[in-house]
Amino acid sequence: MSQQNTSKAKMPIGSTPPEIVVKSYTSRLLIGNPEGKIVIRSDQYNRHDFQVVYPNAKFFVIKSYDEADIHKSIKYGVWSTSSTGSQKLDIAFREAQAIAASSSTLCPVFLFFSVS
Repeated sequence: MSQQNTSKAKMPIGSTPPEIVVKSYTSRLLIGNPEGKIVIRSDQYNRHDFQVVYPNAKFFVIKSYDEADIHKSIKYGVWSTSSTGSQKLDIAFREAQAIAASSSTLCPVFLFFSVS
């Protein structure tokens, strides 16, 4: 993705512009408008009302040893993993659905992606 700052005025050091416009060069993901323009609004991230306590959440770090895998996942909108990793994630998602169905609380599954 390329980044274009929409503001022509100089920003003070350390400040964030209210929005950042980027261009998506992926061919298969339906992101942004038909021309691939994506507007990232900085006031929508790290908000004070962002929930950080999840009593039933599951967290996973998905590691890759090749940066090309990350680029492929962004381009094609998929992620591949080993059969063992896939089984663990499948079990986690099924458990999360069961917890959510049996209680009034959500059980989100957070995936963090890392390249070594």
